[in-house]
Amino acid sequence: MKKYLLIITIASTVLISCSPLFENVFEEGIDSQKWNLIKMTGNFVGSATTGNDMEWQESYILNKDRTFLKTRVRNKKATKVSGNFKYKTISDEKYLE
Repeated sequence: MKKYLLIITIASTVLISCSPLFENVFEEGIDSQKWNLIKMTGNFVGSATTGNDMEWQESYILNKDRTFLKTRVRNKKATKVSGNFKYKTISDEKYLE
């Protein structure tokens, strides 16, 4: 149970950390989008990693019905988590949570 809670917490943090989004991120006729993690940064200068240098590869499929599927590949092992997301406004900026 703790493992799933950690995964959900990380997923939520990543989604909240994304750039502000418009209320509806889906164009007309598009039912889903795939977002890929392309860069990770830490608290230290020079700690950014990109592409295959990252410790894991991660993608999200966001569906128009506000469900998502997160896939993380680490050491050639894929872990998948699904759930729901919502739009949230923080300081007049819109985010996914």
